[in-house]
Amino acid sequence: IDGAIRDHYWAIEMGGELAGFFMLRGLDTGYAKPSFGIFVAEHWSGRGLAAAALEYSKAWCTEHGVSTMMLKVAPDNAAARRIYQDAGFVPVGTCPDTGHAIHEWRSDRS
Repeated sequence: IDGAIRDHYWAIEMGGELAGFFMLRGLDTGYAKPSFGIFVAEHWSGRGLAAAALEYSKAWCTEHGVSTMMLKVAPDNAAARRIYQDAGFVPVGTCPDTGHAIHEWRSDRS
């Protein structure tokens, strides 16, 4: 992404096709803990790509001295909440603007 310095964006390619992308952002705007975001194309959903992206992001954070990562998830997105819980994220609050649950991962809990 043009202008990204500390924020990171990755593509997920499967069989020569763009299957999705994920990111850690917020570092460029001064936040100490990046926000994880992901999109997986419908055709590729349910194949473990989100879990793999989370594991990669956790490893990246650990390697780069980032001890905490956060994300937001809609309350009715049970599949995503399960993936995040399995990856070691815990709920820490609710976003007042969207009503989405805020989850956090810390390297000392993984």
